[in-house]
Amino acid sequence: MSWKLQTICGERCLMIKKSTKKLWAELDVHTQTIITNTVDYQKLIYLAVPYTHKYKSVREDRFQLVSEVSGLLANLKVANVSPITQSHVQSLFVKIGTTWETWKHIDTILLNSCDELWILCLPGWRDSIGVNAEYIIAKNLKLQIRFILYEEKKKTFSSDEETNDHLK
Repeated sequence: MSWKLQTICGERCLMIKKSTKKLWAELDVHTQTIITNTVDYQKLIYLAVPYTHKYKSVREDRFQLVSEVSGLLANLKVANVSPITQSHVQSLFVKIGTTWETWKHIDTILLNSCDELWILCLPGWRDSIGVNAEYIIAKNLKLQIRFILYEEKKKTFSSDEETNDHLK
């Protein structure tokens, strides 16, 4: 996975490009400098992602992508919490639901502890009950909200400041 700076809607945004050849990749010095200059290391980031899906393979893909983003941020000393990374692993050992209804109490407590909400915009994110609920909670808490945009064909991500048209 490589990161680079790109301009979207007139703003500087962080791009994450997924490498299909290897899951983990080192970030170059230039990219580390960009992250260092744009992220407040005293803040805790909540990573949201659509998860619930009728196919287990889709849930697994979503878990892997958000876990990789979380791990790369942690490797750069960016404090973040990824509820799907935790709950997916728990579901491997304990029969537990995968819906927002199952996790809303815990996720709401976690969001209340965070300073920012970052939404990983995988296919289905606009219709996700959980992502929409997390967005509303974050708005009510007046958290900064960022979007990590995803294009399936190019396997491309970008971190974008909030605009009002991202959620329905």
